[in-house]
Amino acid sequence: MVTTTVQEEIMELFTNLTAEEQREVLGFVKGILSTHEDEEVDEEFIEEYNREIDEAEAEIAAGNFYTQEEIEKELAEWKKR
Repeated sequence: MVTTTVQEEIMELFTNLTAEEQREVLGFVKGILSTHEDEEVDEEFIEEYNREIDEAEAEIAAGNFYTQEEIEKELAEWKKR
């Protein structure tokens, strides 16, 4: 947690900036926060992706898959209908 002293210093410095400089600083801070949010999303995505890969590998190891030839044969039968 940021101490009050640091917060007070930030506010004092911020109020000494021009309006344009304040907008630039605000944009910079928002960029930092956005980067942190993106990292969290990326970590969640990677974890989910890895879980799905593990599940798929377990299905393959259990023999639960179709070969290319089986899929081609099934597709040919569907086209006949």
